Amino acid sequence: MSTPTRAGSTRTRAGSTRLSVTARTVVASQVEPRLDERRRTVQRAARRRRRRVFIGLGAVVALIAGVVGATLSPLLDVDRITVVGSEHVSEAELIAASGVEHGDRLLDLDANEARSTIMAIPWVASARVVRDWPDAVRLSVTEERPVASLVVGESVVLVSSTGRVLEQLAGPDPSLPQMLADGPLELEPDSGTPDAEPIGGVVSDRLRTALSVFGRMSADLVPELSLATVADDGTISFELPDGAVVQFGPPEDVAAKLLSVQSVLSQVVRDCMAVLDVREPSPATVSRGPGCPGISPVGSSRPTDATDAAGDDAGSDAEAGDR
Repeated sequence: MSTPTRAGSTRTRAGSTRLSVTARTVVASQVEPRLDERRRTVQRAARRRRRRVFIGLGAVVALIAGVVGATLSPLLDVDRITVVGSEHVSEAELIAASGVEHGDRLLDLDANEARSTIMAIPWVASARVVRDWPDAVRLSVTEERPVASLVVGESVVLVSSTGRVLEQLAGPDPSLPQMLADGPLELEPDSGTPDAEPIGGVVSDRLRTALSVFGRMSADLVPELSLATVADDGTISFELPDGAVVQFGPPEDVAAKLLSVQSVLSQVVRDCMAVLDVREPSPATVSRGPGCPGISPVGSSRPTDATDAAGDDAGSDAEAGDR
């Protein structure tokens, strides 16, 4: 009885094994296509990514090659150089000073270096060097403003409002005020030497401060105070066209002193005026010359009380601040 049982059991196990293999085969046949499709999808995505990377790299390489080619080509060379703001300095001089030449590559332009060399020209107060793409360079300058002829000994130079020596002159410029100073010509350190070439140098602080008074005068006062003398201590005096002297003193309280001068000159009969002292601008004092009957306000037919009080003393002063 036991033998049939073992045989049956063996057959049962064999049948189960066949069913298991069959089931695995069925499951594998169902799973493998999905794995294959997933694998192919991943591979296609990887190929697309590589393709995009290659395309991007190719575009970058093409762009770099294009930029390099453009910079090396005549398309970005300097074809035009324009100059703006120049009046006393010729365009040719400014272009030569900049070092920029036709045919130079714009990318190679050192704007700061070009600006520095332009600024070395005495007449140039400020400068800008600008690339005008794709083929031009613009040089923009602001020139110094000449303020006076400075006479130092036998030397006459044209100076700007900043004290810069612009030109050597044969004689004073009649269209500008004139300032007289004792020689030699004083220059700031490292800005030139009187023994060498003073052009482009900056005069000393004493002279520069005195010259600044001209820049603060009103237009109608400049012809009256067109001849100035600066002393060693920096004090200033002016000679009026009629020979009278304005004692200005140090260049302090400049606005108040100029206002006082303008007020006195517009209100006082100047025939006998010898000295106008505005060292203390309020009140200014007026000295009359020898033999003068008095100094009267404009439109008055008789001497003022202040003049009467001065008597016949030619050296006395009359207050003129209130007239």
